[in-house]
Amino acid sequence: MRSVVRLALDERGGTLVEYAIIVALVAAVAVAAVVHFGKNVSGLLHSGGAVP
Repeated sequence: MRSVVRLALDERGGTLVEYAIIVALVAAVAVAAVVHFGKNVSGLLHSGGAVP
């Protein structure tokens, strides 16, 4: 019983979950930025470098 109470009061697991959520959000933003800007750069390079 004491180990369950100790585990419930331990904040290390919660902190790990918070960091995991932050890392997942940063990764999602990075992927979205690469997809968005990748399409723009690809279109720019295929048009011969001329800015529309």
